[in-house]
Amino acid sequence: LMISMTMVVPGSLLGGVIADRVGRKKLLVVTQVLAALCIGVIGFLPLDRNIVWFILAEHFFSGMMMPASRAAAFDLTDSGNRKTAFSLLYLAMNLGMAAGPLMAGFLYESHVRLLFLGDAGTSLLSLLFILLLVPETIPGGIAEAKAGGEAEDGPGQPEAEQAVEGSALGILFRRPVLLLFVVMLIIPWFVYGQHSFTL
Repeated sequence: LMISMTMVVPGSLLGGVIADRVGRKKLLVVTQVLAALCIGVIGFLPLDRNIVWFILAEHFFSGMMMPASRAAAFDLTDSGNRKTAFSLLYLAMNLGMAAGPLMAGFLYESHVRLLFLGDAGTSLLSLLFILLLVPETIPGGIAEAKAGGEAEDGPGQPEAEQAVEGSALGILFRRPVLLLFVVMLIIPWFVYGQHSFTL
């Protein structure tokens, strides 16, 4: 379990780089299909130790999705509606985290394979919404993705929201408050992780 969760880290690092170069939507589509295939194929395999490799791969591809999905949400909002958008995303995520394990508990009793097939199916279903409703976004501005073809935010944009060049670490070191925030996040996530693994 620890190794599978750790696979998210390299996936996220690689996903962040690729999302900035090829676009958020393209990366979301490819990685979500790969993650769904990895988890869905388990539903057809013998439930032995070999499925571990598919679980590790699924976590890696899921990690690659994270930066792209967050960046797309940021790109498609502005300072006026960003807090509301991220609050709704957080609410939806928590509803899923509440309902998913409840359903899984019932399925685990006698329909274990449906857990994996259902996970893959819901991932592909959400991908359909991404394909139909989410425009592609690119680094540094998304004029063509804004509703009604509005121009991208210009020089009046807050400094913290302007596109910058460089690596993630370089950007963090140029913004010490953001770096401190990232470091401080390790503490609650460490506690949360211990609590989850213990349960």
